[in-house]
Amino acid sequence: MGLGNKLRGAMEGLRKATVLDKGAIKEAVKDIQRALISSDVEISLVLEISKKIEEEALKENIPKGLTRREHVLKVSYDELVGLLGGDAKAAPEKPKKILLVGLYGMGKTTTTAKLAKYYMKRGLNVGLICADSYRPAAFEQLQQLSSKLKVPFYGDPKEKVAHKIVENGIKELKKADLVIVDSAGRDALNDELAGEIKAINKVFKPQDKWLVIGADVGQLAKKQAIAFHDAVGVNGVIITRMDGSAKGGGSLVACNETDADVKFIGTGEKLDDLEEFDANRFLSRIMGYGDLQTLSGGHAERGIQP
Repeated sequence: MGLGNKLRGAMEGLRKATVLDKGAIKEAVKDIQRALISSDVEISLVLEISKKIEEEALKENIPKGLTRREHVLKVSYDELVGLLGGDAKAAPEKPKKILLVGLYGMGKTTTTAKLAKYYMKRGLNVGLICADSYRPAAFEQLQQLSSKLKVPFYGDPKEKVAHKIVENGIKELKKADLVIVDSAGRDALNDELAGEIKAINKVFKPQDKWLVIGADVGQLAKKQAIAFHDAVGVNGVIITRMDGSAKGGGSLVACNETDADVKFIGTGEKLDDLEEFDANRFLSRIMGYGDLQTLSGGHAERGIQP
């Protein structure tokens, strides 16, 4: 059973409780705790959100227009939305330069192509640069994906200095509205990789520097986000493999803790399997409530139907 089903079960317990007393609320909070912990959310954060939900749910005075049940459901739901990212900044509509960074095996190259298609659909002329001079197959992979998308591509498998590839690529792709750079990865952010992406950053001067990270990383997403931010000033995150990882919730929460907004999530291998991340919409969907923005019969700005 996934995170969404477990959280829905907790909400259903609140909705169906004959008497919504302290005991029923505490039992629902325990269900929420179990759901979050099983999705690899840090225990300290789980305890923190549990305390907030209990304190707010048990207040004597509740907002006008809401029943006690509606209030408890809304408090629980809103705290979960906040934990997953809340009102994070959306992805830019017309970016000019995007630098993708991350470790090996996180899906940077495929994500580069996905982003290209996403912004092509929005009317931008996109150009791609392969700045991965470390992994031999990276050039061929991005070249093939670029050909499939029919977008301009630049790479030089003979050049081993990544920032020189980017320097030349900028000249070649000067007609593009948006240039996306796929940088190299390593097993860890070592001095070599840090130096490489710093040099690329200096030459490329991107407005958007996004970390690509797998959902299966879980709590370790926080460590990676902080490390790459310290190295190059990451200001966004794309989480891949959200379609099949039990740790996806942990990755989302961990990134939110670093103040690096999750811009997109990857939900499959196809080039269309990329969607803008919205914490409220995401939570509504995985819990099976649809994109509901208001409480039925209430006046909340967001929430689920009681």
